Amino acid sequence: MIRTAAAQIRRAALSSQSCAGSVGCSARHLSTSSGNGTTRLHISLGRFTYILNLKLPSSFMTPPPAPTCVPQLAIAGPSTSSFETNHGPEEHSGESLAGGWWNGLLRAVPKKKVSHSRKSMRSANKGLKDRVDMVHCPSCARPKLQHHLCAYCFSDINRKMKQLQQNQAQQKELASVESPASST
Repeated sequence: MIRTAAAQIRRAALSSQSCAGSVGCSARHLSTSSGNGTTRLHISLGRFTYILNLKLPSSFMTPPPAPTCVPQLAIAGPSTSSFETNHGPEEHSGESLAGGWWNGLLRAVPKKKVSHSRKSMRSANKGLKDRVDMVHCPSCARPKLQHHLCAYCFSDINRKMKQLQQNQAQQKELASVESPASST
């Protein structure tokens, strides 16, 4: 994307035409000056002026054969513009036909495969963590979480409570059975 933007700016600067309103170029005034391998770019947008110092390779400095400020959609789609009549299909590259969108797509691919050892090194810190909040129950000496009830003691207390409730229920039944017999 940077390469296509630099090409559009260079085309607009070389032709010195206004390219406002077209796709890709929205600057009203562009001027360039080059020297010592750097390009100084003056862009005026409304009332603001931006000065950019760019170090571009020599391939960026050569003027392109395409006309200035041609919308990227017109380059990619079928049309009867002078751009397609001036150049034969053998001179078109994939970048100019696709409007430069292949650049970003091809750069999104991983550069190298990640080996299994690197994957395991990366996931080594995702293992189980040591528990530091474990203590021993004071009554049964079994391990339990700190500030929690011991599971063994809790089940033992529940079992005893249920036995007491059953005994109390049986005593009430016996008392209710004996009391009507004594009253008659």
